[in-house]
Amino acid sequence: MPAKLTLYPPQRAARFVIIREGESLTVGRDPGCALVIEDPRVSKRHAEVRWTGASWAIEDLGSKNGTAVNGRAPDGITLGDGDTISFGGLPGRFDRLSAAEAASIEAERVARIETSARIRRRLQSTITNAENAGSIPPDVAATLEADLTNARQLYQSGAIRDAIEAMRPTASSRSSRSASKS
Repeated sequence: MPAKLTLYPPQRAARFVIIREGESLTVGRDPGCALVIEDPRVSKRHAEVRWTGASWAIEDLGSKNGTAVNGRAPDGITLGDGDTISFGGLPGRFDRLSAAEAASIEAERVARIETSARIRRRLQSTITNAENAGSIPPDVAATLEADLTNARQLYQSGAIRDAIEAMRPTASSRSSRSASKS
């Protein structure tokens, strides 16, 4: 059964990674880690989430600021659905997923990448055609190209999706609005 590790960096969009059975995940600031976290509280090689054959366990790798699961030192503890994890103070959450949930998340990711590529090609073509027709000065075209690159990077990082998700009403806020209308 796959799992999802979600991180909640301060003043940034939440991000997550799907972990499949049999996979292990080294977490830290080092670019060689499977999950790189750019947060000064996190050590270069902070912790490891590893598959034990039946579930995942987490182990601190001697980090400076420690790792905690549900407020306690992990010491190789088996991770359960909904466990909160702290990587040196950076909050996270571990959730078990069904195969269908993991497939759905992957399908959404692929759809976002395909949509982004399609929009980029269309905008690139529009910019090129306008440049060739002389209707866009070269400096404006360069600015548009830079903006397009920045938008793609934001989208790929998940920041735009997370911001949109944060603006959507939750089921509880929808039900409370419905109750207030009655």
